[in-house]
Amino acid sequence: MRKITDIKEMQQIGLLMLADVDKYCRENDITYFVGYGTLLGAIRHKGFIPWDDDIDIIMPREDYNKFIREYGNERYKVLSNEYTTDYYYNFAKVVDLKTYAIEHGRNVRIQDLGLYIDVFPIDHLKKNKGLSFNIFYKKVHLLNRMLLYSKNDSLDNNTKLSHKILWKMSRKIGFLSLLILC
Repeated sequence: MRKITDIKEMQQIGLLMLADVDKYCRENDITYFVGYGTLLGAIRHKGFIPWDDDIDIIMPREDYNKFIREYGNERYKVLSNEYTTDYYYNFAKVVDLKTYAIEHGRNVRIQDLGLYIDVFPIDHLKKNKGLSFNIFYKKVHLLNRMLLYSKNDSLDNNTKLSHKILWKMSRKIGFLSLLILC
């Protein structure tokens, strides 16, 4: 594996990865769109946001599920919470197995993770008279944090008290607490 530090090189490798993902998606009738910082960069900068080092794509849930289950080759691999032990994000990453990067997340560090494309599922939110979008969003955000903390081994001294409580609750109660919150 080769460690990449130059942002232009990261962006070029990202484009090569996207070309492979695009080819696979076209051949397998999988719908995807560029999104978030990648879309902003394409519109505002006619390419990448100068400091952005990854690509973000979004897929309808059915296509996302098919993609994370089936995509991969000798160069690229999908990491997902559904199929990868100790993976803590609620979205998938396509990683380049020939590169090396260290990602620092919220009190979590993944080592030996190659350069990547973030792959986000998009779900249809049905109208529900009893559940406002704000409440739904807050529940999802809380569940995401609990997932992140349940997969983390420790927290540092700079961690907020509320995050430490979530971590302890997630570690002790596990996903039973998720059922209670839903």
